[in-house]
Amino acid sequence: MSEPSGDVQYSEDGNYWWDGTEWQPVQSQDGSDGSQQSDPVVDLSQFPTIAALMQVGSTEEWLQYIGVDPSVLSPQ
Repeated sequence: MSEPSGDVQYSEDGNYWWDGTEWQPVQSQDGSDGSQQSDPVVDLSQFPTIAALMQVGSTEEWLQYIGVDPSVLSPQ
């Protein structure tokens, strides 16, 4: 695979460059093509409901957290 040189067109996300025929992955500083990407880091402070849901252990705990008495939902 050749490397981009001179005036090269890059994809909008910057992960690929156009070689005149097809899109090629951009080589990272360590020489990899970035195909093994790590999971993105999510700032859960932007999603407090999801963060709270991840901290409870059961549906009953979640219902109590949001102010619902689980006993009123139980079948009779």
